[in-house]
Amino acid sequence: MSKQRNKLDSIFFVLSSNKRREILNLLLKKDTSVTELSNLLSIGIASTSKHLQILLSVGLISQRKSGKKNFYSLNTNELIPAIVWLESFGNLNVLDLDSLEQYFIDEAIL
Repeated sequence: MSKQRNKLDSIFFVLSSNKRREILNLLLKKDTSVTELSNLLSIGIASTSKHLQILLSVGLISQRKSGKKNFYSLNTNELIPAIVWLESFGNLNVLDLDSLEQYFIDEAIL
């Protein structure tokens, strides 16, 4: 199996979790700590950390340390393989990162 195919499979696996999609929606708005994400999602820190590790492993988010806290941010460019794959169907409207960002914003509101 090609590296690109594995990456695509990993992205869709990660996106299959509602909690991980919620995390991506929250990170679209601002960089956030695990504690804040845990509070916003109403789940434990251990569970939040597990979801963050999965997102980190695929590269959809990145982590930076500030003092004693780790902050997480969204890497929208890592979604490009999924966007390209979806566009290959040809009958979809052209997707771009602005549209994807708007989708995440809309989902967070719903």
